[in-house]
Amino acid sequence: MTIGCLSDLHNELGLISGELSTVKLRGTFGNTIKRMHEEEDVDLICLGGDYTSDVTVSKENWERVKQLMRETSRSAFRDGRTQRPVIYVTGNHDYEVANFDKIPKGFNAGYYQDIMEEDIGPLTAHNAYYEEADNGSLGKQKLLGAYHYQIKGFDFVMLNCGLYFFKNAWDYTYSLGSVQWVADKLAELYASDPNKTVFFLLHVPFSDSNSISAANKGMKSGESTRLLKATLAKYPNLVMIYGHDHGTDSAFIRKRTSQRVTRYDVGGMVISSFDDTHVDDPVLPPDTPEEPTSVTMSIKSVATGKYLTYGSSTNLAVQDDAMNATIDKVANSDNHFSVKLGGNYVYCGSTATFSGNAKLTDYSKAFIYKVDDNKATRVTATNELADGAKVVLVYKASKDKKYYALLPENTKTSLSSDNRMKAQLVAASDPGDEISVEGDNIVWQLNQREVEETGLPIDACIQNTATGKYIGEDSSNLNTVDEALTCNIYEENGKVYVKMPNNNRHLHIGSGGRFSRGDATALKFFEVVAPTVEHGSYVGTLVKYPKTGVPYAIAAEKSGKTYLLTNKVYKAGEGDDQRLEGQEVTVNGNTVSFTDDNLIWTLKEREPGDPSFFSSFMGSMRYYNNSIEGDVSVSNSKIVQALMVYIYPDRITLKMKNYGESGTFGNITINKDLAAYTVYREVRNANGALTAIKGVTTENKMGKADGRVYDLTGRQVTRPTHGVYVMNGRKVVL
Repeated sequence: MTIGCLSDLHNELGLISGELSTVKLRGTFGNTIKRMHEEEDVDLICLGGDYTSDVTVSKENWERVKQLMRETSRSAFRDGRTQRPVIYVTGNHDYEVANFDKIPKGFNAGYYQDIMEEDIGPLTAHNAYYEEADNGSLGKQKLLGAYHYQIKGFDFVMLNCGLYFFKNAWDYTYSLGSVQWVADKLAELYASDPNKTVFFLLHVPFSDSNSISAANKGMKSGESTRLLKATLAKYPNLVMIYGHDHGTDSAFIRKRTSQRVTRYDVGGMVISSFDDTHVDDPVLPPDTPEEPTSVTMSIKSVATGKYLTYGSSTNLAVQDDAMNATIDKVANSDNHFSVKLGGNYVYCGSTATFSGNAKLTDYSKAFIYKVDDNKATRVTATNELADGAKVVLVYKASKDKKYYALLPENTKTSLSSDNRMKAQLVAASDPGDEISVEGDNIVWQLNQREVEETGLPIDACIQNTATGKYIGEDSSNLNTVDEALTCNIYEENGKVYVKMPNNNRHLHIGSGGRFSRGDATALKFFEVVAPTVEHGSYVGTLVKYPKTGVPYAIAAEKSGKTYLLTNKVYKAGEGDDQRLEGQEVTVNGNTVSFTDDNLIWTLKEREPGDPSFFSSFMGSMRYYNNSIEGDVSVSNSKIVQALMVYIYPDRITLKMKNYGESGTFGNITINKDLAAYTVYREVRNANGALTAIKGVTTENKMGKADGRVYDLTGRQVTRPTHGVYVMNGRKVVL
């Protein structure tokens, strides 16, 4: 069986909002379907949601979009096919094309059931779950929340963006009712054969999926999300396929399909993607470099000896402690570079001073000049930026479009989030290939930091000594939970941070010394010694880097005070206002003293359980907000990718296909041919039967036949070698 998977068409604005006669689909979708028709012999097309976006349209226009979707997707199949099944999973943009959180009108509601029932078959009450959404003055709206089809001998279970997405397109929460229906359906399907392969399709991934662009692009933490993951983890032969996350440089696959394949164990924990049964195929050609190089170094002022740094409380600044910066060549530019510290780009703003900016704009693109005596020459490649090199960083300011060099002077005497770095005017327009340099005031030295043995990063559960509960999250914010959830504890520039389980948020200290999930906060770990006769309290001694199996008091600083993390909940159940309390302490040298064991936490390694299900991204017809093309709006993406799934008797192969451009764009290389990811296992269908070949005929020679030879996926082979093929409607062995 061969499955073609496409997602996130995002037909929008000018494509669908004009006169009815002008309505059309995004060209990348039509081109991809055409290529699939020519290159594959698909048995099924799976569409992953977000078919329209960002604008409300009339009923007539939406119905036309729906009609074009059906006509185009059905054309993926080879001529002569009598059955052309297409599965539609709805996305967060599919309710009155994301009407900015207004309740959609009834004519839309992400409804594609009628198309599927005509192309595949009717959905019986036993195989469909409906939700009722309140449509205000328009009455109640019936939504297809989840459903099941059996196609070509395999079970497919689908979870739609339903009740909560209908009300709020940005609330990435599946309803508990729809998830419970999926759990019950999977239990029913697997009751007859626990080893068969079942496909599970939905739009939004889990927030710990490999290569996800941001944690908040995944499912929101909550009861339904926990139930869904726990349910899927019961079934090692389940394959989950998703869409939705197609923004930033993380989204598109560069060389290997495995970049966006995530394996889970029976406890829902992410595990390694490779072993003897889950194999990452080689990149072709074999000498293709894995990634273009970028430069990671500290940036030190030659004049002052202080380092360029960035932090949540300081913004851009110079300080005594070194901090690594990443210097990358800007895509589609011969001589621009980006300089990134602490997740933000150095940026010359509206006051002609320097700060940090989360986005790469024209004002965060630097000319880098390498200094030799009093002359500085413009650099064009990152390999010119060696350890010890002296450079000048020149930016165009958004204020007046003139060019300024970065100075090592803070704008604030007391560092805060509104601190900036001062600038020195270099030229009114592009300063050219060479500039003159007098003195060291604008000169910076690049230094590679020696790698320090830290024992980090580690993945560990953080357990409270007093209660036995673990640091985790509920739907409200930070809390302690019964489940042993794994945090990632890592070091960056000599400071220690804790990344929260299941997403990219961090353990964060906020106002009042209370702890929440949020931006990264540097933490301190004090190793705890139990009270003795001499000391009637616990004593914690500061360690540079924590390790597992040791009790610690975990501290953070806020507004000049030090707070220890407690297990006490502040404003329990009150959404983002919920926190864990902090207890203010006084640090004496490198020690703290306290009497309450509620402040003691132990880092415990969680051994991965047995392997279970895996998930895969299905690609996108519209990548956006990335270094290659930025926000493509209604134009077609350069990078267009769609997942092919090939099912064999002894394996399932996932291969992301490039249906757009490939090559090197600035510092990013996209291979034309993407390496496949193959899962080796016995593949059983919905009837519990192997998909193996029976009754093979041996031929001494091929004969002319009809001039066509096919492999076992139905793809035509022009130069067959030894193996099993289909010829004249029979399976033959060469």
